[in-house]
Amino acid sequence: MLNWRTCTLSGVWETTPSTEAAPEDANKVLLPLNQTLKEDESSTVCFRGLADVIKEADNVVFLGDSTTKRMFKSAMTAIAATTRAEATRCGTLDMMGVAPGERVNSWVTPDVKVMEGPYNFGLCGKRWCNEFVDQVDLIATGGTAERGRDEKGVGCTDCSGCAMEKAEWGGGKRLLFVPVEFARDVTQQSAGKRTTQEQVAGYIEREYPSAVCFVFSGFHDQMLPPTYVSTPLWKSHMRSYIKDSLLGGGGCRVVVGMTLTAVLGLKKFDQTNEMGRDMNERLLELQAEGFEEGWGSRGRFGVVDIYETSNSRELHEDNVHMNEFFYGTIARLIFGATEKEGGLNP
Repeated sequence: MLNWRTCTLSGVWETTPSTEAAPEDANKVLLPLNQTLKEDESSTVCFRGLADVIKEADNVVFLGDSTTKRMFKSAMTAIAATTRAEATRCGTLDMMGVAPGERVNSWVTPDVKVMEGPYNFGLCGKRWCNEFVDQVDLIATGGTAERGRDEKGVGCTDCSGCAMEKAEWGGGKRLLFVPVEFARDVTQQSAGKRTTQEQVAGYIEREYPSAVCFVFSGFHDQMLPPTYVSTPLWKSHMRSYIKDSLLGGGGCRVVVGMTLTAVLGLKKFDQTNEMGRDMNERLLELQAEGFEEGWGSRGRFGVVDIYETSNSRELHEDNVHMNEFFYGTIARLIFGATEKEGGLNP
């Protein structure tokens, strides 16, 4: 197994500017550039090692939000994977095979005071929350256990672009994406499992054993009420998520924590680079602690740091999402795939 701790993506982006004029409205989607990354040697060596670990794995799992789903899609392109099944926005439990009789009769709502999600569409049940009614009431009362599945707690995700998906590649190898939007997420519940993390860990152990698992969290956590957003608490949730659920009780042989990418910092959005950098530092601290304590040593838990390389306006599609060139570059590095061939290097 790879004896690694942190791969920091570093190098210089070489771009050929588009001949088309940039949009006047800074909030509009930016025009993509012809981009390639000229890596430095240390970055290349580390990613080659990570790619070797993935080549040995039969199962690779991505856990996160819509940014992670885009990385997953770019990985599918890089390794020429084929979709086998994709859930609906509210169909994660169905795809996991959780029978109706195993589901909770009364969904226990998230406690936002300890940074639990969901907080919008997934909270209010197949509709967007009214922040002046639903969310304020939730914060004031601390939620209630008597919110039936017919209205709330039906397993819908907050984000619209992160449905669970299964794919295959490389002669029977399997690729999986599961939406886990918060470091402590209670969207997907069943009898005896209140958190999505517990639900996902059990599913991976049953269906995708000995997987290499990529974990991304932070953007949705920043959308919770600012009064309750705490990076030390976020780190504590990430420790439980990675150490206890995925490595301790789940089927992940290796966990790869992905740092947050930079954001544009547009004022109408909650995510900031200040908070993102703080969360990234907490993730790196957690990796160091896991190494020292043993549960994250021998290559079981490492971090891929992509923040600095993402800190470019030209690489963004919107405030939080990067463009396809960026995600494609990261996916090819992780899987050791060539850009021209769209498959794995021998």
